[in-house]
Amino acid sequence: RTDIFLPTCQGTMLCLRCKPLSSASADHYLFSASSSLSSLSSASASVSPDVDALQDCISVMRHQEDEAYKCNDYLLRRRIDCLSTTRETSSVNTQQQQVGGETVDVTCREKMAEWSYRIVDHFHGNREIVAISFNMLDRFLDRCCCDRTAFKLAAITSLYISIKLYSSKQVSIESLSRLSRGEFDVKNIAEMETILLKTLDFRLHGPTSQKFIDHMMTLLPQDIKEGTRRIISQRAHFFAELAVLDYSLSIESPSSLAFAAIMNAAEGFENHSISYDESAIFLMAVENATKADFQSQKMCIIRDRLWHLYETSEEFKVQGAVPSAISFQGQQPLSMTTSHTFNEKAGAYDNGQSPVSVLLETGCQLR
Repeated sequence: RTDIFLPTCQGTMLCLRCKPLSSASADHYLFSASSSLSSLSSASASVSPDVDALQDCISVMRHQEDEAYKCNDYLLRRRIDCLSTTRETSSVNTQQQQVGGETVDVTCREKMAEWSYRIVDHFHGNREIVAISFNMLDRFLDRCCCDRTAFKLAAITSLYISIKLYSSKQVSIESLSRLSRGEFDVKNIAEMETILLKTLDFRLHGPTSQKFIDHMMTLLPQDIKEGTRRIISQRAHFFAELAVLDYSLSIESPSSLAFAAIMNAAEGFENHSISYDESAIFLMAVENATKADFQSQKMCIIRDRLWHLYETSEEFKVQGAVPSAISFQGQQPLSMTTSHTFNEKAGAYDNGQSPVSVLLETGCQLR
């Protein structure tokens, strides 16, 4: 039996401050095709899409990502708030930021994302569940200031909610409690579930990069072979999975991440790639369908960042395919690695190892 445990934090009180809840708007009741998990079928890739229906669907999803499900840069905002209040020693924010190094940082988030992927893989769930879970978590952290213990509890609870909503294989709340090595009991998770749902105004069906990828893939030129479509789709989904681990990409729109993932998947490898003309046709089709501009400098930065994540992954050790045209703009290597590699022959991702304990490294160690 394989155990997957969270690091234990003894004697630390939960620290949680939430902003006042905003009133529910009509966006709350606006659901799109992104609210149900489904993979791109081979049939949909070879049939001409209904452009009008696709435009309507993507329009709804883009409205959602720009409004109700938008994630702001909460870590930067809190650093600015901390600097602006350093002279006010009685400030709650300053005290919050300076208590024993207990604040959440990008390393904590990355480790919890890795842990979440291992949990989902262990229970044979859809990996898109982690993307949904972390959209909930990031939006929650945008409204609530947590210490690391509360952050871990919120991450576990977000995953629990996502599994309940989107997985046919349910994971009990008791199982997640046991996986925390007794740090959180069933009552803790249940209470956090109520807090999280109310804080998010029950908005739980946001669009993911994976959903945008599935829709955008139908816009590839029709003369592209079925095998190439399948490989590009799988590569793009892998890039989207890597993006969940990176905080800087979590504040980007899922549609931008999806397009960047597809373009990297379609252009950056020697085999199963598409030509320059096919890329241009695809770009025009996507921009016409989404009414968005994907030729900006920002898109180049996102694509570079995705390649950087790929270079630090186990996948790169297997494939080793990064185009010479990609520049990493002096970015520092991440500590993140993923144990899932892409196997083109099998057409799937192979789990390189059994789920193991995820220990928080130096700089993210609970005190």
